[in-house]
Amino acid sequence: MKNKILNSIYIFIVLNIVILTYIFIFRSNIYSNITREDCLVENLSAIFFVLTSITLIYSGSNILKFKKKYVLGLIYIIIGVVFIFGAGEEISWGQRIFNFKTPEKLLIINDQNELNIHNIDKKLFDRLVGRVTILFIIIATYFYTRNKKQIWGIILPDGLLISAFAIVPFYHQYNSLSFGFYHLVYIPLIALLIYSVWFKNKKILFVSIFTIIISLVLFYLHRKYNYLFPANKNSANEVREYLLSLVCFYYSVFILFSLRKIRKLN
Repeated sequence: MKNKILNSIYIFIVLNIVILTYIFIFRSNIYSNITREDCLVENLSAIFFVLTSITLIYSGSNILKFKKKYVLGLIYIIIGVVFIFGAGEEISWGQRIFNFKTPEKLLIINDQNELNIHNIDKKLFDRLVGRVTILFIIIATYFYTRNKKQIWGIILPDGLLISAFAIVPFYHQYNSLSFGFYHLVYIPLIALLIYSVWFKNKKILFVSIFTIIISLVLFYLHRKYNYLFPANKNSANEVREYLLSLVCFYYSVFILFSLRKIRKLN
C-alpha cells in the first residue's frame, strides 16, 4: 500500500498539469483567479510546504531519538525549518489574513510592499529556488544511476520522484525561444533514459520518455497560448511553486517511510 502511494506521485503531478493546462486554455478567467496572490494555488503551495516541514522535522526527531545520529537528525530538522520559512514567505507571513502593516524600511525596498524577503529581489529568489531544484535533480540522478539509495545517511529520491521533480521547471511562461537554465534538466532525463535502457527498467524508461514529451507539449502550448497568461506575469511561477511543493511533500513522506523501513530491518 505504501509503495502504491509513493509511486502515485508522478501520475498525480501529471494529472495536476493536465487539469491546470485545461483550465489555462479553456477557462483562462478561472486560471487567472486561482493563480493570483493569496488565492488557491499560492495557498496550496504554503500548505504543502508546511506539511513537508512537519514531516521532515518528525523524521529528524526520530533519527535523534532512535538512531542517535545527531548531525543527520539536525540536518533534517534544519531543512524542515527552511520549508516553514518558505511557506511563511509564500503567504507574506499571513499579512493579508491578519492585516499586518509592512515595516517602513521594508516597504521602501520590497517590490510588492509586503512583509516578506523574497520580493526585495523576486528574480534573485525565483532563480535561486529554480537553480537549486535543478542542481538537486542532477545530483540525485547521478547517485540514482550509481544505485545509491542514500548518501551520508540522507535518503535519496528514486527514479519516479526524480522524474516528478524534473517536470516542474518546464511549467514556464515561454516569452521567447532563448535557452534557459532549466533546460539543463534534459541532461539528467537523458541519463535516466540511458540508465533504464541499460538495466532494462521499463517503468523508468517510460517515465523519462514521457517527461521529455511533457516538456515539449508544455513548450508548444505555452508558446501558442502565451497571450492567455494573466497580466501579472507571475501565474506560471505560482503554479511551478505549487507543483514543487507537492513533490517536496511526497519526497518528505518517501524519506519517512524509508527511515521506518530501515529501522524495522535493524
